[in-house]
Amino acid sequence: MTTWQEFIDSQSDGGGEQGGGEQIAAGYRALRDGPAIVDRSYRALLEITGADRAEWLHNLTTNQVKTLGRGEGNYAFTPNLQGRILFDMNVLAFAESIWLDLDRRFLSLARKHFDKYVITEDVTVTDRTAEFVRIGLVGAEAVTIAEELGVPQAKALAWLSCVDATWKDVSLTLMRHDFCGLFGLELFVPQDDAVRLWEGLVDSSRSLPAIPVGGNY
Repeated sequence: MTTWQEFIDSQSDGGGEQGGGEQIAAGYRALRDGPAIVDRSYRALLEITGADRAEWLHNLTTNQVKTLGRGEGNYAFTPNLQGRILFDMNVLAFAESIWLDLDRRFLSLARKHFDKYVITEDVTVTDRTAEFVRIGLVGAEAVTIAEELGVPQAKALAWLSCVDATWKDVSLTLMRHDFCGLFGLELFVPQDDAVRLWEGLVDSSRSLPAIPVGGNY
C-alpha cells in the first residue's frame, strides 16, 4: 500500500519555481474560490484522556479548557513556569477526550512538557499523529465538498469546532479552520484512507474537482 508521504511525493512534478507568477496567481484563485485542497500533514495530534483531563490541561494553557463543550475548540499557548511561551496549539474537545492540534516541530517538546506534569492525575497523553492525515479544504466552494461529507452547515460552524463527517465508507472528523485567512475546513482522515480520499476529490470527472495548492502538483 502506498503511504501518504509516498503519494504526495509522487504528485510533485519537480518543477520547482517553474510557472512563477502564473502558478502563484492560479493558487491564489483556487484558495479564494475553491475548492482548493491542501496537504496539512505537517500538523501533529496529541490526545488527552482520563477523568481529570480538562482541569489538568486548563492549568497548563493560556485559554479556557474546562468550559469547552463537546465539539468546541479554542486557540491556546503553553507557557513554562517563567511564563515563556513554549508552543501554541488548537484545543479540541470531544466526549471522551481532548485533542491538541499543533505544529509537528513542537511535538517532541509538547510530549516531554505534558508528561512531566502528569503526577497523580487521571490523565493519559497519547501521540495520534501517525494515525491521521490532515487535509485542508479552502475557498468559498469548499462548502460543496462539506455537503458531500454530510456537513451542510459547514459555513455556519464556529471557528475550531469539530463535527463527524463521512466520505463513502470512511469516518472523518471535520474542523472549521480558516488557516489561510479564508473560509477553510480541515479533515482528520485515517491514514489508510487518505490517498483514496484525495484522489476522489481531485478527480477531473467531478462537476467541481478540488484543486491541489501548496506544492508542485
